Amino acid sequence: MLIDFNQLASTARIWIYTCATPLSSEQKKIIEEKFSHFIQTWESHGNPLKGSIEILHNHFIIIGVDETFNSISGCAIDKSVELIRELEKELNIALLNHTQISYQIQDTIHVDSLPNVKQKIQDGIIKTNTLIFNPTISQKADLQSSWIIPAEKSWLVKYF
Repeated sequence: MLIDFNQLASTARIWIYTCATPLSSEQKKIIEEKFSHFIQTWESHGNPLKGSIEILHNHFIIIGVDETFNSISGCAIDKSVELIRELEKELNIALLNHTQISYQIQDTIHVDSLPNVKQKIQDGIIKTNTLIFNPTISQKADLQSSWIIPAEKSWLVKYF
């Protein structure tokens, strides 16, 4: 069952997939259409799931499931990851590279490898107050409270 992302409960479970390059309007349209169709028929052990998709900052695909409606199983999660893999191939983008770090300098989002981020910290490009996107959050409420945090409050603090 597809619902608007804003209607998901704050306790809804989320998964964030990051694209290193900004998604084009066409890519976003394809992703939204395919996930919207997928979520409409998404089930866990035969029970419908209440879910949604949101694309933020042209880099982040966020999939949410309201587990107060029905719990999600590992098999149902795997099906969503299969769709992510299909989208990677179709759109020639990487969404499952969990080794990259996302951060914002002024109004620009950057997605970079750890060695490059360490160098940018040493060079003073990334500072303690640079905003970092925390990929470890797992609930919708975390998007407001702990998704975008200063580097000094992230695990990157050890490199300053």
